[in-house]
Amino acid sequence: MFSMLDRKIGIRQFDRSTLADLLQGSGPERAMTLGRWLESESFAGNLTAVWSLDQWGNHGFLPNLLTGSDSAITDLLAWSKVYLQGIGPLTGIMRVMTGIELQRVFESHPPIDLCVESLAPIIAICAGEVLARYGASASEQLLATSTVSNTLSFSLFRAQFVAPALERDEVVRRWRAVQSGSLDQEYDRITGLVIEMTDNAIRLLFQRDRWGKSYHYNRTFDFGEARSLSMSDLRHVIPAPVSRLFPDVFWEHLEELGAEQLVDMLDKIGPVLERTRDDTSASDRAELLAKLISRTNPEIDNQLELARPMLASLPEIGLWLAKYVADQSPGKLLSVNKGVGWKLAARLSNRFDPLTLPSADLTWQELQLGASSADMSERKRPSYRAVEIFSGHTVSRQTAHLSTLVEPAEKVTRRRSSRSKIQSPQEILAHAEQNLEEVLYTLQKLRRSKY
Repeated sequence: MFSMLDRKIGIRQFDRSTLADLLQGSGPERAMTLGRWLESESFAGNLTAVWSLDQWGNHGFLPNLLTGSDSAITDLLAWSKVYLQGIGPLTGIMRVMTGIELQRVFESHPPIDLCVESLAPIIAICAGEVLARYGASASEQLLATSTVSNTLSFSLFRAQFVAPALERDEVVRRWRAVQSGSLDQEYDRITGLVIEMTDNAIRLLFQRDRWGKSYHYNRTFDFGEARSLSMSDLRHVIPAPVSRLFPDVFWEHLEELGAEQLVDMLDKIGPVLERTRDDTSASDRAELLAKLISRTNPEIDNQLELARPMLASLPEIGLWLAKYVADQSPGKLLSVNKGVGWKLAARLSNRFDPLTLPSADLTWQELQLGASSADMSERKRPSYRAVEIFSGHTVSRQTAHLSTLVEPAEKVTRRRSSRSKIQSPQEILAHAEQNLEEVLYTLQKLRRSKY
């Protein structure tokens, strides 16, 4: 029987001096099976690009996967901050995994569902690349997002990354820009996966008596009972200072709330939860939700410590939201939970194939994070190069508005001068050809840089 390990792949290695070639049409140097490569590769050295040979050609020169040591991934992140100004993170167009994560995918048979352990570093690189492009100097600290980290969606989005220190208002603006830029059809699909994931996890969680014995909330729950929490029970899961913000009549009629009302309430609760700074109970709640999500696959028992940092941002809100949507149709929350996190959460449920392009990842429009927002002054507006690099082609900035890959530049006939109004992808590419000298200069400058 054909195994995924039998698939033909092409590989090519990159170091600091050749990273600039990554999106300039570099193809595979060697061909072999995926299984043979995994057996022979130590993943302790340079960054390695992997192409699925049965798909190569359908996506230009774009590799399916980038992998390597931790230091190689760090170099990749530093390079992308400099070189991909205005394009968006590599993780939106390619999978990025450390060698250890990649090997772990194939340790079980059949391949396991992508779990929190593999998800968190991918989100870390993605969020770090996005946020590092917009002005502030980079520093190794978590982004201050207390005003917007009030849903599981944003908790996933901001998980474990190195990002610049940004003003809180700027974070809010970008998050709202991301929320407003996605596709309804994609929400429907992804939200459905999230609902299925959380519903199954809740059922498993509350069937296990041993899981509840170490938790001390405002009142004791009997986790041994094979039942789910009711909406009124959830009043006692969150800290008392927060629950007292709402009158008793509110809690009594909680189950009657619509989706918009519920999420509006969560928006109000979130900042209060941040201000309580109840580290002990917050840790307990993070552990609870980590177990909840890790139990989506009964075979995964060792994800707790790895999941805790990712889910530490108001996990009780994620639990609450999960309970609310468990019995609802996927479309119920679409109008109020349009965010990047839903797409990222889909990886917790989808069967993971590292050689499949990340179709559930962020769209190009989302990666812009409101760069063209009218409320940005020219002083704060990100600076763009005249020419950007994407998928092995030279393209102009206008290509950022396209949602699909474009044709190779050599197939395009130059139709208009550089001063003409550009409308079609072909005209965009023709215009970009005239800026080739600038591209070459940028490449030379990058190769000389020391990151």
